[in-house]
Amino acid sequence: FTRLPEWLISTLVLFALLFIVFARVLLRPQLMVIGSDFIQFYFWEHFTRSELAAGRLPIWNPYFFSGYPLLANPQSLVFYPPAMLLRLVPLGYALGLGIFLHLWWAGMGMYWLTRHQNLNRAAAYMSAITFMLGGVVVTHIEAGHLEWIYTIAWMPWVIWGWQKTLFENGKRAAIFAGVTTAMMFLGGGPRVMVCVLIMLIILGVVWLIDVIRKRAWHSLLMSAGRLTLGGVVTLGSIMPQLLPTLEFTNLSSRLSGVPLDCTLDFSLTLLDLPMFGVAKISYDVFLEWERNGYIGALGVIFALFGIIFSWRKMTLWKALLMAWVIVGFLIGMGPVLPFYSWARNILPILSLIRQPFTFIVLIGFGAAGLAGVGAQT
Repeated sequence: FTRLPEWLISTLVLFALLFIVFARVLLRPQLMVIGSDFIQFYFWEHFTRSELAAGRLPIWNPYFFSGYPLLANPQSLVFYPPAMLLRLVPLGYALGLGIFLHLWWAGMGMYWLTRHQNLNRAAAYMSAITFMLGGVVVTHIEAGHLEWIYTIAWMPWVIWGWQKTLFENGKRAAIFAGVTTAMMFLGGGPRVMVCVLIMLIILGVVWLIDVIRKRAWHSLLMSAGRLTLGGVVTLGSIMPQLLPTLEFTNLSSRLSGVPLDCTLDFSLTLLDLPMFGVAKISYDVFLEWERNGYIGALGVIFALFGIIFSWRKMTLWKALLMAWVIVGFLIGMGPVLPFYSWARNILPILSLIRQPFTFIVLIGFGAAGLAGVGAQT
């Protein structure tokens, strides 16, 4: 078994682990994976399939309210390539299969992102399992947030692609970054996209500081060209979905921003902290799937271990992970901390999000990465 190539071993291990979790549904197609918001995705997909079968794009859904622009809503997943492939499978079975495959893809992305940071296989498995089965991912199955799972599955691949684009030479990295970013956008989870945007801004700032420190001006110009290439690939790939979505967004009542006071009830609190270490807590939490950053007691211990020993040997990857966790806490706490109002002024797109606890994604992702660092240490 150990003589097999690493990509095959990691694929089989993570696939088998998730199959154990999903076997009951995958082996019994009459069962469906459902959640509180699942029903809307089921009927959107049903309508999309019927329109495509009739040779029409599902531009307008007459069965929702007095009519609804379905195609303009990226959550409809009309142009999302994996959703296109899953349309070859019966609808009742396709959605559970889609969730299973996207969780596996999230784990694979985290595994290879961790390996790219020169961590060993044990560390990579720790990070991959902690992320793909962590609270920021799997609790949204209970919520029925299909688009969230489809989008977050591309998160490690996007981070990996843009990191390679900035710090390594080659056009292929830029193209890879552009394609994975496009897949994330077409996956229909705009809140996850905003989280990743913040992570990429932090990545860019760290890269720029490194360039200035080394005075590598030629590298700056080369990277600018690769960034442009990656951006062109992204925009070219998402244009069929982007244009109607922008027109739709201009009609939104939230376009002018959500008042700061309206975000207070949707912010992280100290009561949410136990959910990082324990799977079930003894008190009620409002919207538990939205504010759940569970990585497990062992994950917390390893992450803390990685942080403590990071001060002795700081690497770019450790610095990025800790920065993402810290910023996730600062933004996730919402208007309780002055940082959030400052961040809304610096990055206006934050004012469109009603739930600051969305940015627990940064904490969960960073903590999963730090758990791998601690495992190796």
